[in-house]
Amino acid sequence: MLSLCEGVDCVMLERKNEDDSASAEFSLSVSLSSPYFDGHFPAFKILPAVAQIDLITRCAEAAFGCSRLIASSRRIKFSNIISPDTPVRLILGYREKDRRLRFTLFSPDEDGRRYSSGIVTLYPNPGPAASGRKDSSGQNPASGTPAEGK
Repeated sequence: MLSLCEGVDCVMLERKNEDDSASAEFSLSVSLSSPYFDGHFPAFKILPAVAQIDLITRCAEAAFGCSRLIASSRRIKFSNIISPDTPVRLILGYREKDRRLRFTLFSPDEDGRRYSSGIVTLYPNPGPAASGRKDSSGQNPASGTPAEGK
């Protein structure tokens, strides 16, 4: 079992290396006690899209040793709601040469309901921190700390 964050059960089921890419499959469940559900929404808890992306990048980092920082995204779809304690499968495909990460979160049940899918491009490891990159507020996006000279 991987320890990704509080309230998340995660098991890597499989990891494969191919010529220029790698893939991995995970089994996940996010409990109601997870901070991901705080305030979203009090009467009807759902796993927010930002939490799904966070889990996806944490799993990718664990499987491939890649950066968790997203440089760009495309074709991301959030198709169905994920409620607390819902069993979910995650399939990842990673191509190191262009740092492209494909993901699909889906139900392990017979219906195979898709929750979300998409493609993101990640910053190179160790991410923007090594380059001293700053966002518009003068923060280093990798650490959330003020950049030097601010």
